[in-house]
Amino acid sequence: MTDQPGWMPPQPPQPPQPSHPPHAPQPRQLSPETKGLGIAAMVLGIVGLVVAVVPVVGLVGLFLGLLAVVLGITAVVQRKGRGQGVAGIVTGAAGVVVAGLVTLLLGLFASAVDDEMQSRGDIEVVESPASSSGEAPTSEQTSGSPAGSASEKTAEKTEPTESAEPSREPSETESSDESAGGQSDSGEAGSRGNPLALGETAVVDDWEVTIHDVTFDADEQIAAESPVNDSAPEGSSYALIDAEITYTGDGSSTSLLDVGIAYVADSGETHSWTDQIVLTPDELDRSQELYAGGTARGNVAIAVPEDGEGLVRARVGLFSTTDVFFEAG
Repeated sequence: MTDQPGWMPPQPPQPPQPSHPPHAPQPRQLSPETKGLGIAAMVLGIVGLVVAVVPVVGLVGLFLGLLAVVLGITAVVQRKGRGQGVAGIVTGAAGVVVAGLVTLLLGLFASAVDDEMQSRGDIEVVESPASSSGEAPTSEQTSGSPAGSASEKTAEKTEPTESAEPSREPSETESSDESAGGQSDSGEAGSRGNPLALGETAVVDDWEVTIHDVTFDADEQIAAESPVNDSAPEGSSYALIDAEITYTGDGSSTSLLDVGIAYVADSGETHSWTDQIVLTPDELDRSQELYAGGTARGNVAIAVPEDGEGLVRARVGLFSTTDVFFEAG
């Protein structure tokens, strides 16, 4: 078979060529570095807001909040983390406001405490009629106090007596000893060394406190008041302290927070009504709300040592306290 001119042998089919779609433009991604300013503003704002609520260091939160606002505005304007920048502006502004309020309230509180402490400590004593006349109180004046009560014993102690021996001039040594140590031993009226007598009234700031009587060995009265009352601890017995508390300040208050009654033994231990809580006859209502001129009076039951003497202490004040001592018998 001869070849024909122009004849070409058939070519094998070519595999299909892969088609390539046109290149689509890739979206531009912001690198993390471009958001650094916004992230910094947000972090500073959050930290400043948290620190702002802490007293004393609130000024640090104020500074961080201002810095967060500045950085947040810069991040929004320069488009370097706009969302984080807005968050930094909001939290930073909130931190500035909170820090300012906390600092203001702390300053007002410190000023109020300073004024209270400066006004504390002045004790004015208002003597009872019996004490000012120098006469021993009668049974009517003691409001039915039992014989041998602490008020009658105090009156007997304070009643002047005439000495059968002629008076003599103190020696030079005695005079010097009395001038050197007598005044320091007695102390200020109402102190532990110079307690007020029963029936006298101590005026401290917005409160007037009077201890009218102290009844010792009151275990039977406590037991008769309620069968749930526990007996006094071994070596102790209950004492009923007749206290009267008057409020003279502005607005209203309760003696539960501002006036506390306790018994201080001569050995130095303090005994409170909270040591042995019992239902008390004619109990002093410590939760009664009092306005100016309002008075609460009643008994405070305290378990005191049987074999010792002591004083009644009235502690006036909440933050800065003033102690006033009364004779107990």
